[in-house]
Amino acid sequence: MSGAVGQYYVIDMLNTDNGIESVLLQATEAQGLDDVVTVYSDGTSEYVQVKHTRAEDTITFGNMLSLLKSMSKAWAAQKSK
Repeated sequence: MSGAVGQYYVIDMLNTDNGIESVLLQATEAQGLDDVVTVYSDGTSEYVQVKHTRAEDTITFGNMLSLLKSMSKAWAAQKSK
């Protein structure tokens, strides 16, 4: 799934006006925020976490709380760098 989302950013990178220097898929530097990391020429980065389920499966409230906790820890770690 992150490949499809990442592909969007890779295609966007082809237009130099977008200022994208690189797109990382499954980056290890930002655990919890790591599915797609887009690095821009102005030094900023955009982190996209991709989640999916099978059609017959569901995401529960507990799953969402766990995800939010994981993402908030990862965001705080990235912000402190």
